[in-house]
Amino acid sequence: MCGIIVVIGKNSQQKIKKSITKLSHRGEDSSKIITHKNISFGFTRLAINDESNKAEQPLEFEEYIGLFNAEIYNYKELKERYGLSCKSDADTEVILPLYSRFKENILSLLDGFYSSVIYDKNKEELIILRDYIGKKPLIFAYDKEYQYITSELKALPQIEHFEIIPKGISTIHLNRVIEIKKHHKRDLNRPSNQELKKIIENAVFKRVVDIKEREIGIFLSGGIDSSIVASLATKLFPNTHIHYYSILDKEHPDYHYIKIMQKSLERRNSSFKMISLPNKEEFISILKKVVYHTESFNPSIISNGIGSYILSKEAHKDGLKVVLTGDGADEMFMGYDNQETVKNNEKWRDKHKLLVDDLYTTELRRVDLASMANTIEIRCPFLDREIYSVVESFNYKDLFGNPEDKLNKNILRKIFNEIPKEIRYRPKVSFDVGSGIQKTMVDICKEKGLTEESYLKDIWDSFFSETLSLVKENEYFYSYPAFNDVIPFRGRKYQDAE
Repeated sequence: MCGIIVVIGKNSQQKIKKSITKLSHRGEDSSKIITHKNISFGFTRLAINDESNKAEQPLEFEEYIGLFNAEIYNYKELKERYGLSCKSDADTEVILPLYSRFKENILSLLDGFYSSVIYDKNKEELIILRDYIGKKPLIFAYDKEYQYITSELKALPQIEHFEIIPKGISTIHLNRVIEIKKHHKRDLNRPSNQELKKIIENAVFKRVVDIKEREIGIFLSGGIDSSIVASLATKLFPNTHIHYYSILDKEHPDYHYIKIMQKSLERRNSSFKMISLPNKEEFISILKKVVYHTESFNPSIISNGIGSYILSKEAHKDGLKVVLTGDGADEMFMGYDNQETVKNNEKWRDKHKLLVDDLYTTELRRVDLASMANTIEIRCPFLDREIYSVVESFNYKDLFGNPEDKLNKNILRKIFNEIPKEIRYRPKVSFDVGSGIQKTMVDICKEKGLTEESYLKDIWDSFFSETLSLVKENEYFYSYPAFNDVIPFRGRKYQDAE
């Protein structure tokens, strides 16, 4: 949605001018820098709720300066409840007055996603806020002369060290990120099936209702998650024009199911854009861009990022700013596992925690960086804070069904019976597999006589070997903790094919 860059050090205003241009893709509507003493604050803006100059960032309130890569869904309620007087209709303007009044307790008030930097001029203190799931990226780094806070590493010159800023509230002290407060997860009872359906419906509703253009995109993969989001948005917003985007190739598994869902969703205010996979030369060009933008050489992040990149590019061409996806459902509802892999025991809870806790360095990193490369904000209803709060109340049967069941996400398949049956009971197929992207990647690597890891690492080196040469090997570039042991073997059926 936006780009943040903070530079701390002597002549910071000169340093930040070079960095902010490398974040222009995160916000094409405006760019602004302000400096206080030795700290410069830069922001590139993708305007959604209020496109006027009144909503430009950095924002200032009392002794505070604030930068907010955020979307606060309950901002109108917060304005009314606490009598906040704001000069714009921007949702993010409520954060500074709320922080002024409630300090660290602000975490319990905000419903939405936010990577935010607040500077207290009186105390000369930086406060950093990140939401419960880590939806938007934020990184702390330093070199011999400067400290940085940034949305993306590529905005920085050669650095000596960086770390991902944790979820919750933190500050910076002596080249270290110091945690002040973690998010408190609400302990909620298991909702009824109808209550859960309503929670998911509300999660879709709040992500669309305040969009001024009343025109959105939805990425369709032919799986149950994106189909649920599309079905709900179609029902909730009959007067909103919805653009559906899919990668469609008759040779690959998603084709059949996307066609079924397309027929189910057809209505007056809609359009369907079916994108073919690019030829090999263009595919390699896009692959390199995805390595650059995601700052990763992990094969899974890159191949799924290619799909996000291709679809986002088409949405940007159509003038959209916001797209909904089904991302997050696999992590929240254990879509990667089944009865055979969890073997009817409680170990699945450990896997579930790992998947959710690591989202901000794995799939959310891919979603944000690949889409923001094309200035598209992805909104993920399945990552709503209400859903996040109730999933731990589910039991084995909710997710994996009865002994005779072979599928996962049992509760979603059960409660959304309006989804075509073929899609509801379709086994999990990874986006990059169903679209044909993984096969294309593996074929390219086979031609070059390289593994995916070595090929992607070579590309990564071409972009980052200089700026990150002083940084010791960092797992951020390649790790996917839940799947590190299986990623080297992915695509084996294509690798072994004659």
